Amino acid sequence: MNVPWLSPNQTIAILKLLKPHHIMLEWGAGGSTLLFSPFVKQYYSIEHIKEWFFRVKDELIKHKIGHNVVLYGVKVLNNDFTDYFLKVEHLDVPKFDIVLIDGRSRVNCSIKLLPYITKDSIVLLHDSEREKYQSILKYYNLLSEVENLYILNKKNGKNKHKYNGKTT
Repeated sequence: MNVPWLSPNQTIAILKLLKPHHIMLEWGAGGSTLLFSPFVKQYYSIEHIKEWFFRVKDELIKHKIGHNVVLYGVKVLNNDFTDYFLKVEHLDVPKFDIVLIDGRSRVNCSIKLLPYITKDSIVLLHDSEREKYQSILKYYNLLSEVENLYILNKKNGKNKHKYNGKTT
């Protein structure tokens, strides 16, 4: 589990972006949590699979690298990921410097993330080749791409974003 489900080129690209003062968020805990968390100040990870949550937690303890990791388990019932992508609203973190979206409901995660990033924040979208994720580009600039990993930042402007009929 120590290796993320990313290619070596994607892993290197992410490592080059991480800074010791960064506050990082990820949706989808795993090898990425173990590998990337030592390179940032604070690391928040949201996971929906109970067994995976505890496996990651145990690995963090085993490798003594979890001092800066806050790992959240979110229960998902009947394939409803609302609590999962809304978790960002309950983290008490005003802004994230870097975000890895590599879990479920990625479009919703990317939209709910908008108030918690600045134009200087970096958002990483894994498996970006999937057609269903292309709508994210309405909200983000594509800065670079490493294989199936988009490197994005928030679009400028005062656009209001609609989510479930509510303006955010």
